[in-house]
Amino acid sequence: MPDLIKAKSLMDYNTLILPRLNKLCEPLTLFGISNFAYGKITKDGRFFRIGTHEKYTDLFFNHDIYNLSQANLGLAREETFSKAPQTRISIWGTNQKTPYGNMRLAAGMWNGVTFYNITPDYIEAWAVGGTPEDTQLLDFYANNMDLLHKFVAYFKQNAKDIVDISDRNKTIDITFHEPKPNALGDYSHKIEEFNRRITPKTPHLLGLNGEFTLSPRETECLFHKSQGLTAKEIAILCSLSPRTVETYIHSIKEKSGCKNMNQVLSLLNTPFK
Repeated sequence: MPDLIKAKSLMDYNTLILPRLNKLCEPLTLFGISNFAYGKITKDGRFFRIGTHEKYTDLFFNHDIYNLSQANLGLAREETFSKAPQTRISIWGTNQKTPYGNMRLAAGMWNGVTFYNITPDYIEAWAVGGTPEDTQLLDFYANNMDLLHKFVAYFKQNAKDIVDISDRNKTIDITFHEPKPNALGDYSHKIEEFNRRITPKTPHLLGLNGEFTLSPRETECLFHKSQGLTAKEIAILCSLSPRTVETYIHSIKEKSGCKNMNQVLSLLNTPFK
């Protein structure tokens, strides 16, 4: 049963901050982007959302869209936070025959993209879109992701007060769903196999203390490290936490007898080049 009282409270808050939100989003109109939304799900099951599209906001809360299992890519489940950090992108410019997609189309809001940033404690989402006629926006997103990321950074800096949810009255409780493949499909096993196939095999290396071997995960981390990636970037690619990546890197240094990764990489010469 939808929490209609809390839903009305969130819609009233959205109306209150709408002029400020529209002003913040004004730079997006240069590219034909006519609507924006920001949302947050916390690990303890609280949900927050604000958006510039008033009709969709009303439909979203009045029809309990935030509690649908396929909403937010199906990420509203406890196991999502155990796999943090992660990033997800959803493009909603295709013919989605789902209640979520149908609601967007009913509101005249389409040809958009949503970015999800998943941390151990919360999920943040930023969405931008246009109308069903604005099909050129899909090409814009594909070729200008850097601009969208710049806008996200700008928004985070300038909207801290309106997205602050320390006041629980700004959030609504949601139901976490049972684990199931999300709207993007469950590619975890395929990703693991893909990484296995493209990661160079290094069963034996010669370190300062003699020959040593690496585990498949250590090999994978070392390969990405040799390409100049940070622990955080490696974590995202390998679906690990940055701390786990650092553990693998520390193990590699111990096995090789090297004090730092530059020394380790200097030993490789050819395997990863």
